[in-house]
Amino acid sequence: MKKLIFIIIIGVCFTQTDENFVFPQKGMKNISGGFNFQYSDVDERIAHYVNIHPSIGYFLNDNFSANIGLNFISNNNDVNSSSNNTINIGGKFHSPLCFGIGYFGLNIYIFKYKYESDVYDDVDSSSKAFSIKIGTLHGLNDFVYLDYGINYLKGIGENKSNNLGFSGGLSIFIK
Repeated sequence: MKKLIFIIIIGVCFTQTDENFVFPQKGMKNISGGFNFQYSDVDERIAHYVNIHPSIGYFLNDNFSANIGLNFISNNNDVNSSSNNTINIGGKFHSPLCFGIGYFGLNIYIFKYKYESDVYDDVDSSSKAFSIKIGTLHGLNDFVYLDYGINYLKGIGENKSNNLGFSGGLSIFIK
């Protein structure tokens, strides 16, 4: 009986939405993005990290949007500096939740690195990766949503990076 009650509660939570909520529909556009800044001071070695990541999307049907985005990343410390410009192409599947919209996204990233160092040789290269993102959009009003989630990035080919991170930002839906 407890299991049945739990299943019913979960089912109601994932199917009920706020009465003012309008689920994204075919033909709607989505503008989203975020900003990350990190400052660290470890043993008097100061470093800054800045990431700006805008994205636009178009809903091909009521649940699925195709997206294209950019990432502008700068990392500076006492020894070296690097910049990373990225374009990503992918899609998101959206589902209504009791507290907003949940989504699952897949993206392909194409990186362009520039690395400058006082100690090592300068590097200018490119690589590819794919990303899986699971997140939630929490409504601030009828068309502006707070976007937060978990992002896993896995390198492709010679790119051996694996990154797991948390993200946040805003998402705007336009009819």
